[in-house]
Amino acid sequence: VCAEGSWHREPGGAWPAMLAHIGGGADGSLFNGRMECICARGKAMKTNPKDGSSATVQNYLYRGAAVNVTFITQTGWTGTEQLQGWKSSGCAEKGECRFSVEAHAENIERANRFDYDWEAPITEALGVELPRLFPDVTDAFYNRGLWGPLLPKVSKDVFAALRKLTKLGGRCFWRGTTAEKEERATALTAQQAGCESFDAQKVTEEFHALPFFHPLPEGPFANHERRDVYWDAVHFMPWVYEELNNLLLNVLCNSDTTWERA
Repeated sequence: VCAEGSWHREPGGAWPAMLAHIGGGADGSLFNGRMECICARGKAMKTNPKDGSSATVQNYLYRGAAVNVTFITQTGWTGTEQLQGWKSSGCAEKGECRFSVEAHAENIERANRFDYDWEAPITEALGVELPRLFPDVTDAFYNRGLWGPLLPKVSKDVFAALRKLTKLGGRCFWRGTTAEKEERATALTAQQAGCESFDAQKVTEEFHALPFFHPLPEGPFANHERRDVYWDAVHFMPWVYEELNNLLLNVLCNSDTTWERA
């Protein structure tokens, strides 16, 4: 977990060190070289004049013995911003991924030139680029994070493309965000496209009633209930995300379609 605001307080920011660690560091790090961080994120990312999106690239590829996970980042407030990135090196399949702060700095320079191997608006990326790069997708999730709700004018196309991205028997989801109440219309649009909804906000809504002071008061018992749940103003402690992931894994694993695919 990277605390909100802490990424710009260290020399060079904490993002480069965290991303290098995720991407393998010098020795494979916590994912044993099986997580490729195709990343460029920092304080000085430029804005793409085409659609107002950030030059940021933050895509992760994990390749394990039993499961593959691909995470593609979209950055922007409208949901219309493009997806972008570079081709995989293939290191994750071999357990050979290594990533340094210096390599990340080179990626930032390249991203700020808008020099990508692939880039496309969200619906085109879901319909063309991502199926080409990752042809064996079974389950797919779309989540807005803290970037606001998905606009109605794009949600229909996004979920229709997400449904096509998954293989026969696979599942697609609108994953609601914990920090704000998602519009019911978005969940309905997802369901109309043949996708499902995982409402993380509903699961965590009672946490929002905890008293909040900013900045947090000092002392071992000051605001202690909220400190047990929240890392900062908007992000939860790791145990909350772990429990949300447990719930999501149960949704994925305990279903008729899972048995059909098996």
